[in-house]
Amino acid sequence: MSAAALVARLADPSFRQVGGAAEFGALADSAPPAPCAFVLHLGDDSATKEPFTSGTQLVARMYGVILCVRNVRDAAGAAAAADLVAFRKLLFDRLVGWEPFDGAEPLHFARGRLLKFEAGVQWWQDDFLTSFYSSRPEAWT
Repeated sequence: MSAAALVARLADPSFRQVGGAAEFGALADSAPPAPCAFVLHLGDDSATKEPFTSGTQLVARMYGVILCVRNVRDAAGAAAAADLVAFRKLLFDRLVGWEPFDGAEPLHFARGRLLKFEAGVQWWQDDFLTSFYSSRPEAWT
């Protein structure tokens, strides 16, 4: 149920690197091998608002995919933004409607936002949501 299944799903020759949180963290102060994508497990929330009495509960899980594109053709970022469109399409084609693990609802798009733009390098994050029923928190990882 970890982000590893999403990393494997996104493996594509279009990306120079696809990784998880560890790989993303390693790039914090270095030039990224753009274009690249990093999958992060952003957290789990109780999707059940009523009292927990049945022994199982609905859990909502959010994954974030951080995309990095580089295009230095213009300082304003229009070229990098145009490149980003193609990578977001690939991301959506691979993830939206896909079940990341047994018992999970298909992923759906939750939100997207610019994280950073600097020197022709654009960092963008798209978040995807799934839900599943579970009675054991240890099974959520």
